[in-house]
Amino acid sequence: TLTDDELRLIETDPNSASILAIYRSSKSLFDILVDYALLQKQNETLTNLKEKIDSQRRYNENLLHQTQSESQQLKIQNERLQFLADNRQHDYEQAIRDKQTLFKEKIELDRQLQQKIRDYDDCLDDRNNMRTQIFHLLENGNVKGHLHSLSSMMDNEVLVRQGVVTFNSVEELYEQYMKTLADIRETDRFINELEEQHTKEMNEITQRECVLKENFEQLRVKLDQASTDYNIQSLAKQVLDREHFHNPKAAIMNTIHMQTDINLNDFKHVEDNVK
Repeated sequence: TLTDDELRLIETDPNSASILAIYRSSKSLFDILVDYALLQKQNETLTNLKEKIDSQRRYNENLLHQTQSESQQLKIQNERLQFLADNRQHDYEQAIRDKQTLFKEKIELDRQLQQKIRDYDDCLDDRNNMRTQIFHLLENGNVKGHLHSLSSMMDNEVLVRQGVVTFNSVEELYEQYMKTLADIRETDRFINELEEQHTKEMNEITQRECVLKENFEQLRVKLDQASTDYNIQSLAKQVLDREHFHNPKAAIMNTIHMQTDINLNDFKHVEDNVK
């Protein structure tokens, strides 16, 4: 009973068009109610799914921002550790140079020590010569009395041939003898000081080298750990971006799995790359 103009007017109105479509389908009221319930259920399902998608999208955005922030922090920490490692490397190289300098000083001190030892041996020879001089003076009557128990050690020709310096009196010999003893004692003290100084310097060098090696190894371990964490973060971000690019629907629906461990195969891939 409707005219063509009325039909066109009804079809332009969504509500009237729906009623007209239901009327034309010749469905019963029960079928219409069933279809309405199904549509309402589908609408609720789609609404819940849309909320989940929005929630997952917000979570992914927050996770992306957090990953970027942590990646930036790890990058800064990596640069700081690299700077500290360079400083420790510089200190270690400086310690090696100091050790070489001290080693050269040790060689010089050893040379001086050998010279002092030779001087000490010369002093001992001088003392033996003095002993010979004493017997020479006693034999030539430069002291009171005559000691028959002292036999002549050497004659004058032997003394001259050996280059022994003779003295005119016991007082002159005694003065030279005391001076020689003082030189011997000074040489002994100098030798002991050289040995103590050498031992102390070598101990300090060894301790400093051990400390520098330990600090350098600790910094190297921290630097390697920071680099590993930074690489893991970068690879994890690449995996997330790749999964979202190739299969966005699956990436949205698998929210719980992505929150815990991304994907078992992807983590296996990350682990292999890190190794």
